[in-house]
This record gives sequence, C-alpha cells and structure tokens, in this order.
Amino acid sequence: MKKYPIDLGHLHYDESAQFIKRFLSDFKGTGLDPKTDPNFDLLYQEIIKQSPTYVEAIDQVIAKAESLFLAEEDLVRDRKFITVRRAVFVYEYSDDPAEILAFTNLKILLNTYKGVENENYEAETLDLDNFIADIKSSTYSPYVTTLAIGKHITNLETAANKFKTIFDARSNKTVSTKVYNAKALRKGIFGVYIKLVNYIASTAEINNGAFYSTTLAAINNGRKYYADILAKREGVANSQKAKDAANETPTAPSNPI
Repeated sequence: MKKYPIDLGHLHYDESAQFIKRFLSDFKGTGLDPKTDPNFDLLYQEIIKQSPTYVEAIDQVIAKAESLFLAEEDLVRDRKFITVRRAVFVYEYSDDPAEILAFTNLKILLNTYKGVENENYEAETLDLDNFIADIKSSTYSPYVTTLAIGKHITNLETAANKFKTIFDARSNKTVSTKVYNAKALRKGIFGVYIKLVNYIASTAEINNGAFYSTTLAAINNGRKYYADILAKREGVANSQKAKDAANETPTAPSNPI
C-alpha cells in the first residue's frame, strides 16, 4: 500500500483545517497507540499541539471573509431602499393630482425612516422590516399602486430578507484581537504532516506490521476524500473553461498573410 496522491496546496483554508482534523480523527478511530512507534508519536504529538492554533487562525480568516460578505449584502439593501426613495420622488412635480397625493403620503412615510441606511446592522434590519410592513399595508399600498413602484418594494424586501438570512446564519466565530499568520501556520503544520506521512509510507514498505498498514490506511482515507473533492472542483473548472473557449468569437489576424 502506498500513500494516496493529493495536491495539498490546492486545499482551501477551511478544507485544510478539516483535513488535519480528519487525519487526527481517523487515526484515533483505529484504536492504535501512537507510542508504538516513537518517531511517529513525536510527529503526531506535534500536529496535535499545532492543531488548535491553526484551526483558530482559519476560523479568523473565515470570520473576516463572512464580515466582508455581510457588508456587501448590507450595501445591496441600502441601495434598494434608496431606489424606492428615488422612485417616489420621480413624482414630486407630477401634474396628476392622484400621483401628487401618493407622493405626499409616501414622502411622509419615507421621512419617518430617514437615514435608515446609515444605522447599524440590527437597527437597520428592524427599521426596514417595519418600513416594508408599513408600505405594504392597506394605508400605503394604494399609493404604491398609483406610482407603479411595486417592483422596487419587492426588490427591497428580497435584499432585506437575504441579509437577514446571512446575518442569522453567520458564523459565531469571533475575530480575536490576536492576529495570526495563517499562511505560516499552514506551512508549519503541513510540514509536520508531510514528514509523518512519508515516514509511515516508507516504513510500511519494509515493515508490514499492523501498526503501519492500519495507520497508512487511516491516512489514505482522508487523502482520498479530499483528493476526490479537488478532482471534482478541477473538473468543473476545466468544463467551464472549455465552454468559455467554445463561446469565444474568433478574430481575424491583424496582419493576414
């Protein structure tokens, strides 16, 4: 048995943390005593030692990415609210009495929620929920119909609900004040992991004892699982590249012969 091939450098940060967790879990599941081989145990204990810090660093990376994504979605709902306001003010100088009446009443409602897009996440979420409920109520919905701005209300509601879904499901991981160098930590823990795998793989070739064969099998479980993920991802990427290439319009050479 040989070690299962995998390009560890292609693992995403979150995958790399899960990869290490998977290795530790798979080996523990064998019931083997790591002290059976002192050299293996030395490397194994080093991975255990580095793992919590690495996982925390990856959690920090993910939490920061989630915060950026949340900010982007907040900007979307801000713009949808601004669009509603602009759609109403299109009718400010209308000659139609019904449109002026609708504009006047919706302007009063909008003024009640003035500056909502500048509030913090929680306050804006509550205010937008209230605004949407108000403008869809029987008091204001006739005015929305008169000005034909229903689609803008729908777009705002969609954006507001999407933000709430992301916010409610966001990671509870806290970005600590301690700053980690995730890249350096990854290099360190995977450097130890590679030494461990190479040691077990080479030893298993000359020693067919149960400890080495079982350990290598446990190692290969995780390696195959993530190698399949990488292969699938690469296949999708290559398929998309092929489609893009097929859709390209060939251009004539600039200096045809």
